[in-house]
Amino acid sequence: MKKERYVKLRVALEERGIKHKEVADLIDVTVGTFSQKINRNKSNFTIDEAAAIAKHLNVTIDELFSD
Repeated sequence: MKKERYVKLRVALEERGIKHKEVADLIDVTVGTFSQKINRNKSNFTIDEAAAIAKHLNVTIDELFSD
């Protein structure tokens, strides 16, 4: 069974009504690149990207990205 990636991040964004474009702009990537990172296992978020997202959501990196 394939494990879904970034479930906590997805939930946090949905709960706050934050769109992918807002996060993509925040971390300076295209919406397509953000979508690939969160959905398609194409690449992982960098530490700087994870830190920026966590700061924007006012949570720790661990709260969003740990299993």
